[in-house]
Amino acid sequence: MPIGKIDPFVFKLIEVLADPYAIFGADGKIIRQNDAFSRWVWPLRAQPESNGSFYDLFSPSKKNTLEAAIGTIIRFGSPIVFRTSEIEPTLKQFRAVFIPYAEESPSEPLILAVFRFDENFPSPCLTELVIARHKAESAGQAKSRFLANMSHEIHTPLNGILGTLQIIEETPLSPTQFEYVRDMKRSAEYLLDMLDRVLALSKLERGEGVLQEVDFSLSDLCQEIAETYRARINKKNLGWSTEFDEALRPRLRADATALKRIMGYLLDNAIKYTNAGSIQVSCRLLFNNPEIGEQIVLFTITDTGVGIPEEALSEVFTSFSRGDNVSGKENGGIGLGLTISKYLIEKLKGKIWLLSDEEMGTSVSFALPLRYAVSDDILSRDEKGGGDSSNRSDGEKTLLIAEDEPINRKLLQLILMQKNYTVFSAANGIEALAVWETNPVDCILMDLQMPDMDGLEATCRIREKEKNLTRRTLIIGLTGYGKKEDVDRCYAAGMDAYLQKPIDREVLLNLITGKNNEVREVVP
Repeated sequence: MPIGKIDPFVFKLIEVLADPYAIFGADGKIIRQNDAFSRWVWPLRAQPESNGSFYDLFSPSKKNTLEAAIGTIIRFGSPIVFRTSEIEPTLKQFRAVFIPYAEESPSEPLILAVFRFDENFPSPCLTELVIARHKAESAGQAKSRFLANMSHEIHTPLNGILGTLQIIEETPLSPTQFEYVRDMKRSAEYLLDMLDRVLALSKLERGEGVLQEVDFSLSDLCQEIAETYRARINKKNLGWSTEFDEALRPRLRADATALKRIMGYLLDNAIKYTNAGSIQVSCRLLFNNPEIGEQIVLFTITDTGVGIPEEALSEVFTSFSRGDNVSGKENGGIGLGLTISKYLIEKLKGKIWLLSDEEMGTSVSFALPLRYAVSDDILSRDEKGGGDSSNRSDGEKTLLIAEDEPINRKLLQLILMQKNYTVFSAANGIEALAVWETNPVDCILMDLQMPDMDGLEATCRIREKEKNLTRRTLIIGLTGYGKKEDVDRCYAAGMDAYLQKPIDREVLLNLITGKNNEVREVVP
């Protein structure tokens, strides 16, 4: 049958099918083959020039067997299925189906050959996918390791820079010197914020960041966030108002750290893009379901800023995309705040949306399901108590700093000695263990990565020795890393809390005194 008499649609269909297909005549000449046939069948035998003969796939001694099979198909018009290994060992991974084609022209019969991958042998397609997946996973792991190392290498010196600037800021300075220190501190904080956003997005894209649910007061959380941004709001002379629905329960349960991060990113954008007017934050009850112990809360942050152009609205939740249509120098930022917020909100099973007008400003809303707290009792910070095993007052406490970086060790010593703590130091886990064994240490600030013996092994050894003692030392892990597995390893080793560098002095002191014992993990 001339090629022109074959339905063109059949040709197009064969071309796109994943299984190897070929159409050949009774003489074996291939009329049509698809890409899969060229990639998977021919490479098992030397592919002849042009399309060659279908019979070239088989050894000369096997051609008679195949020709007899084809003759049967032509004579009786019935398909035949057999394992190709029966007539050609090199094709053992296939099963072949031979189907008569165009029966209306028996004088010029054609055969449609369909090769299916044998379930008893690995498919070349599957092998290729496995290899590709392995390469992708290896690349992802390499990226993960690189980002973790970068995080540690940058967070560690930033801890020294910011901590030292904070100490200098509290010493007698001339107005000019104070301004210089303040500018350096802002630049370091900006660099830290950019680094944390990139790393946070990378962790979320890898599926990391297991939710840490705690009971918390939503009103206290909102007040804490407001205090954090109050200085920036006042500096720009912006109005500020809050609306808190009294129907909300006094205490709820969720990942408070993630919620603070979301609201922080959204407030950061609102302040950044608002030069005049006001910012309003509201928390309202959308739905209360006492049967399952859950309230759906609507959070809204509204500003009177520059707004977002209509053509940019569809891109605001895209990574590294900004909605201001400017180069970025005036307002700064790399366009990750909304992206990370969306990731976190969806991880918390919520929904975020945005309304904006270039003349009126922007309103960002998100709804989150928050569970009832285990207990609605509201305790003051003094009533909560601490995780410290010692009953001594703060000034009488003895602390041990296990840190191999001299600058960070010195910085921590300055912070703690300002509180009149007795402070010992160690450059590795071996030294830390020796100090702990010979001194009544109340708290250890334990760096995870140290030479000779790291902080994890040192913690394990301390916890093992404590089994025969009546005291238990508070151990706070310190690291430049922020990966979930690092957090898990900290707690598995027996640490009580985990802080990522650069260390926030107030958070650190609250952990030491037990005023922040409700939150085990504190990662920027």
